[in-house]
Amino acid sequence: SPAIAIEQRGGGLNPRSTVATATEIYDYLRVLWAAAGIPHDPATGERLERMSSADIVNVLAAMAEGTKVVLLAALPKEELGDPARLLGDLQRQGYIRVRVDGEVLEIEEAAAKWPEFPAAVEIVVDRFGVRPGVESRLADSVETALRLCGAEARAAIQDVGSDGWRDLAFQTSYRNPRTGFVVEELSPKHFSFNSHLGACEACEGLGTEMFCDPALLGEGEDAEKTLKRYREAKSEITRRKLAKFMAHRPCGVCEGRRLKPEWLAVKIQGGGNIEHRTLNIEHRRALRTDLCPSL
Repeated sequence: SPAIAIEQRGGGLNPRSTVATATEIYDYLRVLWAAAGIPHDPATGERLERMSSADIVNVLAAMAEGTKVVLLAALPKEELGDPARLLGDLQRQGYIRVRVDGEVLEIEEAAAKWPEFPAAVEIVVDRFGVRPGVESRLADSVETALRLCGAEARAAIQDVGSDGWRDLAFQTSYRNPRTGFVVEELSPKHFSFNSHLGACEACEGLGTEMFCDPALLGEGEDAEKTLKRYREAKSEITRRKLAKFMAHRPCGVCEGRRLKPEWLAVKIQGGGNIEHRTLNIEHRRALRTDLCPSL
């Protein structure tokens, strides 16, 4: 029984309803985790990091004076099929250069040298040398690069006294740089088992999966075949006959927690994840004490 009485009334049987959803408490929890949550890699448990546009500006502006920087915006491969149209569009937008497979070319030159299957094409958003006061120009250019390519901006760097160039990539989405695991910006829908964005894909947010219980079958009957017959049955009569052999168990993917692994791995300060809704009062009080200074 729930520890808090809501009200006494009849309710329909809905496998998606819980005390938290019925009282709308869970809505507040979803907002809290979206606002204060820190994503982690569900496979390794490592905290995922991301950079803001201001962080990118600070990294580049802090390089040694005289460092040469080429700020780049990568184009998706699906846009590379018609180079004449692509380069024409870029030229009309005011861009002068692109980098094709690592080589910076003016647009007219790129049209002549375009490879049959380019591996990577990037727009040259800006070129500059690091110097005092470059931050304002750099901020505008970084915003442009992120607007063009979404969550990642790139820069080719030539350090002072070096003949070579090195590449840097800046991610504004949550990412594990070691494994490449990425999650998008958190929103309350990611913590809802009634939304396709958050619900476990295996059980569709119900937290349970149906299986054929061998103990209910007769001798010589196959549980997997019976379950397949039940799932594929088009006749309601057949489904009712087979239903007596079916049972439910916690979902093997989410273990009954209803959400996708990446959202179950989101934590807030103090170490709690969205399963905080299952904690007792003492654990909740301790977690609230840890969390309040960060809000």
